[in-house]
Amino acid sequence: MKLLNIILDNFQGVKHIEINIDGKDCSIYGTNGTGKTTIFNAITWLLFNKSSVGAKSFTPKTTNESGVGVHNLEHSVFAKIELDNGSIISLKKIFKEKWEKKRGSSKSEHMGHTTDYYIDDVPVKEKEYLSRLNEIALADRMMALMKTDIFAEEWNWIDRRRTLLDICGDISDEDVINNNPSLSDLKAYLKSPGINKTYTVDEYIKIAHEQKKNINIDLKQIPQRIDEANRARPETPDNIDISHVEAKLKELTNIKSKQEDELQSLKMQASFENPNDIQIRKLEIEISDAKRKYINECDKQNEDVCSRIANIRSEMNDISENISRINNDIFTQESKLARAKQSRNEYQILYNQIKSHIWSGNDVCVTCNRPIPKDEIEKSKEIFNLDKSNRLEEIKLSVEAECSKPIISALEGKIISLKNDINKQIEQSLKFESKLKDAVLSQQEIKPFEQTSDYFTITGKINAIKASNANDHNTFNDNITTLHYEIRTTSDEIERLNRVKAKLSLAENQRKRIKELEQQEKQLASDYENIEKGIYLCEEYIRTKVSMLDENINSRFKSVKFKLIEEQMNGGHKEVCEVLVPSDSGNLVPYSIANNAARVNAGLEIINTLVDYWGINIPIIIDNAESIVSLIDTNSQIIRLVVSEKDETLRTEVIQKEK
Repeated sequence: MKLLNIILDNFQGVKHIEINIDGKDCSIYGTNGTGKTTIFNAITWLLFNKSSVGAKSFTPKTTNESGVGVHNLEHSVFAKIELDNGSIISLKKIFKEKWEKKRGSSKSEHMGHTTDYYIDDVPVKEKEYLSRLNEIALADRMMALMKTDIFAEEWNWIDRRRTLLDICGDISDEDVINNNPSLSDLKAYLKSPGINKTYTVDEYIKIAHEQKKNINIDLKQIPQRIDEANRARPETPDNIDISHVEAKLKELTNIKSKQEDELQSLKMQASFENPNDIQIRKLEIEISDAKRKYINECDKQNEDVCSRIANIRSEMNDISENISRINNDIFTQESKLARAKQSRNEYQILYNQIKSHIWSGNDVCVTCNRPIPKDEIEKSKEIFNLDKSNRLEEIKLSVEAECSKPIISALEGKIISLKNDINKQIEQSLKFESKLKDAVLSQQEIKPFEQTSDYFTITGKINAIKASNANDHNTFNDNITTLHYEIRTTSDEIERLNRVKAKLSLAENQRKRIKELEQQEKQLASDYENIEKGIYLCEEYIRTKVSMLDENINSRFKSVKFKLIEEQMNGGHKEVCEVLVPSDSGNLVPYSIANNAARVNAGLEIINTLVDYWGINIPIIIDNAESIVSLIDTNSQIIRLVVSEKDETLRTEVIQKEK
């Protein structure tokens, strides 16, 4: 692609300019502010809808001295281009304001902007325009071939690396491994647990570093776990064997079983009933019967008084229930009274508000500003007054039904009446309390049955029988007591031996746990070394592949080189794609710190390679070209923008390339 000519009208302050270069290299001279960068912006806006520095919010509008856009101007760029196949195409874009009249308004309002597109003077839609440009070349490729810094600065390193590999060809893992004999073991590390699947080197490095981190965590914890196991291991005598303890436990368990059988036999003997015990139970029943008879006789003495006390208490309960019921009625009526007073107050406020309303309609139509006829105004007032009267009447009816003065007065009277009823009930209650007190005091005092002669006579007989039984039971009870003691002694010894056995078992388990942890520590250390070897092989693989890629990629460039790997602080490697440019001293320096001339020539060298690979040619625009003494050769059209203090208006100079 070559630019034949370009025309700007009202573009960013340039009223009109036409440049004819007929596809030749050229230099455009001008002092600052004469429009060199504007031409650059016009070309990028025409092709990419961006400024020359990539700003998407770019506008081609001409502005006044205050920076405000000038209205009613069309801002356009026209360019005639010769394509690589020799055909000619013309492109044009017009940016203009959009004005519309709103309904009911005589003035047009600014509603935004619109862009018109033309191909070979034929109006087209934006989609068709962009599609035609993409047929010529993709936008990102166009931009990379037009500006020398796009590939090296604006593209991210991944896109740069991918493009270089596309141009020079990537190298398979198999080729890299075969190129370096020391990488023969790498395949085993890259094999995935899945069937017929392998990891990439990058995937394995990520997995390995994660595994190393986890192993480190486990290794740091193992000494602490061993220490915990040592501290948890109880001290045990060296001469005690757990099998000896288990044998002794079995022997004691058999002894305890025999002792319990003997005790059970004695208890069964004790269960047979003694004749003296039968006599004692009969006497105890006799005491119960005598006590019941005594209580019945005493109750008869106070029967009348008790009946009177029961009646008085019944009357007092009825009075208490009446008081509770009346209190509930008072609460209900007071709630109704409060609601009625509140409703009356609210209705009064609403009534006063409505009554104070006056008609406030308009005399003039708000839409057309014409006076409203008098009969319509009167009709409106009549409707307003009728509505007001109806609303006031509704409020009066609601007050009469819900909260009139008679209703409120009736509620107040009912509450007073209920309170009088409560006072009467309280007076009655006080009278009954006095009667109850007198009745209680009139009861005859009865002494307890346990102080009667019958009680003393019967209990004397029981004590005499119990004394005769005491001697017979002493020997039997002594035998039972002895067995209980022997069983408890045996149980204590069994419990002690169980504690010894538990200590011995815990100590043995902790010893096994310590051995397991020590073995685990050795295995983790071995796994760590194995992973380290895998990471080393991966890094060696990366170094080998980068060396092979360097040879392939850098063979395509004369002076520009590419840094594809970067060593990390931890000794690892990181993939990059940094452009390196020769400095004045001959050393390679990063593109970002090279001088302007070196960066531009490096960009031209990169563009030459991209042109050969993509098979498309785009005009290269070099801004601030006055700082560059010489440019390397290129088959692309070169447009130099040169700051020239003496050229107060733009001057174009076509350059004839030497054949």
